Amino acid sequence: MSGDGKRAVSGSYDKSVRVWDVDTGLQIGDALTGHTGEVSSVAMSGDGKRAVSGSWDLSVRVWDVDTGLQIGNALPGHTSQVSSVAMSGDGKRAVSGSWDLSVRVWDVDTGLQIGDALPGHTSQVLSVAMSGDGKRAVSASETTVRVWDVEKGSIVHLGKLKDWRDIVERFLNAENLRAVSRTRRRRETLKVFVSGGKIVHERENGSEAVLAQLESTVDSWEIDDNHGVFVGAAGNWVAIMKLVV
Repeated sequence: MSGDGKRAVSGSYDKSVRVWDVDTGLQIGDALTGHTGEVSSVAMSGDGKRAVSGSWDLSVRVWDVDTGLQIGNALPGHTSQVSSVAMSGDGKRAVSGSWDLSVRVWDVDTGLQIGDALPGHTSQVLSVAMSGDGKRAVSASETTVRVWDVEKGSIVHLGKLKDWRDIVERFLNAENLRAVSRTRRRRETLKVFVSGGKIVHERENGSEAVLAQLESTVDSWEIDDNHGVFVGAAGNWVAIMKLVV
């Protein structure tokens, strides 16, 4: 999702990437095509002008949302399916994680990998995230979470998978690494979760309210707390809704 909560991007088993106008619920332009395998992960720059996608075809691709064109060639290097991608706020850097156990960082403008692959995970990399300035990245496998200094290609923190959200909040939102120890976990403003096809809000008193009931099970989803926007994948549909809780 874009930083202002007005655009969202989705990827599908049909090998396409699509960009959506959150306010109207309409697709922006044509589907972005080029992947030869299922699209497993997508992300968007803060200004909503660039998107990145990872696929079972082992490649990472970057897109110009306004023109609907791919930026440069596919980014090669992974030797197994790409499981997760993320992008810096300005869209100039991207990070990808793969079942080949590696994490790779990319210069979007040149199409080149920044440094060597970041090693260390001993099981499949399941998720990655990147700071707004593109200088730090976080990756998670089945057991561990690693925080990377992208400039140095080194690990700055090793944590547990259960602490993923807290680590991402602290290490990627702090202005510098020294400030990390002074930051605390931010309170989630929207306690929303999915259960089958239901989107449920947990109130402060512990009660629950069903905000929406979809026909299909919600497979993956994201919430923009700042703008109260929910984006979820349910079967062949993409659900985009403004949350009023």
